[in-house]
Amino acid sequence: MKNALKEVVEIKDKILLQAEDDIIQLIIEISKKLVCRELSENPESIITIIKESIKSAKIGNEIIIKINPRDLKILEEHGSQLIEHFKSSTFGKSIDLRVEEDPKLSIGGCMIITDTNILDMTFETRLESLIDAILNKDLLSGNE
Repeated sequence: MKNALKEVVEIKDKILLQAEDDIIQLIIEISKKLVCRELSENPESIITIIKESIKSAKIGNEIIIKINPRDLKILEEHGSQLIEHFKSSTFGKSIDLRVEEDPKLSIGGCMIITDTNILDMTFETRLESLIDAILNKDLLSGNE
């Protein structure tokens, strides 16, 4: 009886280990769909993404924001608010802010280009960073 129970536990552990990759892939796909739904239901989130991106960028006097053409419409509606936010918070009045369309960028993502660096805040890069953080946390905690 003890051997049978031990075998059942070993089989269960093997099945769980084999299913781990499938579970991770499922979580990734669900995450992608949730983020895509959020972006389609709340397209104004690009404004928050841009604000947060620029906060973490090393800023000089020039900022170029590259975004998807569909996001440009939203940015145009909130552009003056965004510029005022930058001038009143982090930057001086002499900031040169340009926005450029880039159809290769996915909706809800952006590239911030400054005098000193390029910050990739595309959907794909942010998702990849999140997945890496989750997987690395798993590896560091010994759940390989």
